[in-house]
Parts: sequence; structure tokens; C-alpha cells
Amino acid sequence: MNGPEKTKTKPIKVCFLFEGFSRTELFKKYQHGEVPDSLFFGYNHLLHDSSLRVMLIDLNKRPSFGGFVAHNKRFFDITKELSNFDVVISSVGLPYFITQLVVPLRRPIWIFLNINLSNVLKKRHFLSLKRWVLILALRRIDHIFCLSSRQMNELMEVGIRQSNLSVLHFGVDYDFFAHAGGHAASDYLLAVGRDVGRDYGTLIEAARLIPYKVIIITSKRNMVGVENMPANVSVLYDAPHTEVRRMYQGALAVLVISQPDDAFVGSDCSGQMTVLEALALGRPVIATRKAWMSDYFSEEDIFIVPPRDPVMLALKINWVMENQFEASRMANRGKKLVETMFNTKSMSKIVGRKIKELFHNKTNV
Repeated sequence: MNGPEKTKTKPIKVCFLFEGFSRTELFKKYQHGEVPDSLFFGYNHLLHDSSLRVMLIDLNKRPSFGGFVAHNKRFFDITKELSNFDVVISSVGLPYFITQLVVPLRRPIWIFLNINLSNVLKKRHFLSLKRWVLILALRRIDHIFCLSSRQMNELMEVGIRQSNLSVLHFGVDYDFFAHAGGHAASDYLLAVGRDVGRDYGTLIEAARLIPYKVIIITSKRNMVGVENMPANVSVLYDAPHTEVRRMYQGALAVLVISQPDDAFVGSDCSGQMTVLEALALGRPVIATRKAWMSDYFSEEDIFIVPPRDPVMLALKINWVMENQFEASRMANRGKKLVETMFNTKSMSKIVGRKIKELFHNKTNV
């Protein structure tokens, strides 16, 4: 032997933990170009990093028989399976993390993506046992990515160490939207979103005051209680992503009208994905003022209106329609931001660096 034999470094075993709709099925659609990669949080990009071995687990796959016993067996089977990874990344799954704190299993590094912790904590009573269990668990998480500085500040207020927190700018699939082709001629304004933090009631009241056609793409639950729809408003329910993209392309402007931050409904950064998707296509955006926006835009990038104010919304829509040159200029500024910063490729690089930093810090102790 001419020298010391080099030891090959083993890849870091990483698990992305999802629940809700199946990411496994969604990934197949992504591979066929039917959906953007925005809901994978960088998983698909990190698959190509040779220093990582990346897998995903869908928590929504429930046993088809066996009831309570089968459900709990699956819970503990997943808890045990997670102990085989070096790093777990999730915006859900805290019960699995808490279980790993109290049972004699190897605990991986946990990275949590904060989607709605601010609203969850605000809605629970200060003395609620569930609230304090959640806070105690969050204090043990290795790192929490927040999608806005407001989220980060509110977690620090409940005792989460600043060193365990950072702002991760959310990103959308720029290529899926921006490279879809040119803009078709149109005569409508478009509103998109299924988050329960949307405020379609205010949008419809504003639509009564304008001469333009408005198309809303959402889910039926978002329209419960909305009555007396004006003639210039129509609704499409649960349209596929390729159809949503086509509708973005033809929109005169995209309307993202949300409940105020102090309503504590939906995700903490409601409207974030829709705003970024619309900008990726170079569409002017009119959106309700939300705290998260200060980390992403100035008022030279999107048009911002106060919450629950249909008159101001109608006035802003009319102004945008009458000043298309200025609206297009702002939209192009926003598009550049998505292209260079607020995209899934940029997001995945930050996630990948954090995985390696935490892993090497732990193994070098």
C-alpha cells in the first residue's frame, strides 16, 4: 500500500416527511411536467446531491383496516423508521418528534419548516396544555426555518433560541411558470388560492364596483357563506396546475385577497405561493398587505391594499387597469426577484447547506 487508504464518506440519510395529499403521487405528476415542484420544499433538487441520500415518507397513507390498533402500530412503525435517518425535514409530524424525545430510540436531527406556528400559538389559550407542550417540543427542534421574520420573532418571544431559527425565503417553480410560453390575450382578472386565510367575500364586494370580469380558482370550502355572486364573477373549483398556469398567462392582473394577520386563520404567510407564481409569469399582482411581504417585496414590486376594504381594492384595480405600462414595469421587477431569489432551486440550496452544517456539527462533537 503506497499510502493511507481513503475512507469514503457515507451520504447523509435525509427524510422529507409530508402529510395531506400524497407527495409520492404528486412527484410522478411533477416528473411528467403536470405540476410545479413548489410543494416539495427542495426535495426534488436535493435528490441530485451525491452527498445526501434523500427519501420521502407520506403520513397520509393510513391502514385500510384494523382501526385504532392498526393506526397506532403505523404511528410507532414510522417513529422507529425515522430513527434510521440522520436528518428529518418536515412542516408536520411533531407528534413523531415528541415521541422520539421520550422513547429509547436514536433521534435524528430535526429541521422544521414553519408554515403556521404563529397562528396555531396565537389561537391557543395562553395556559393551554397543548400550547405549552408544543412550545417545549419546538425548543428541542434542532432548527426551524421560518418563511418570514415575523414568524421568527414570534417564536423567539416564546423562548425559542435565535441560533435555532432562520428565515428561509419561500420559492416556487420558476421554470414551470416562466417557460410555459407567451401570454394569451384576455379580458379577466384572476384570483387563485385555497388557503382558508383567503378573503373572497371582500373580493366579491369589490367586484360589484368594477366593470371587469373576475375569475376565482379555489375550493368549495372557500366559498361557503358567499352569496349573491355578481354577474361579472365566476368560480372554477380545484383546477389542475396546468390549467391554473394557463389562466395566469391570460390574466390582466392577479388578485390575492387575504384575511388580516390578526385574524389568525390559514397559513402564517397566506398568499405567498400565489403571489410568487403570478410574478414568475410576469403578471401584475394586487394583494392584501401581509407582514411576510416586507421580507420579499417593496411597494415597487406589487400593488398592496389594506385588508377587508373592498372600496380601496376596487380603486386599486381600476388604477392598475388604467395604467398598464406602470403595472407591467412593476410585474417585470417582481418576475426578476422570483427568477433570482424566490425559487425552489435557491430554496433547496439553503436547505442543503443547513442539513450538512447541522450533521457535521453533531458528528464532530
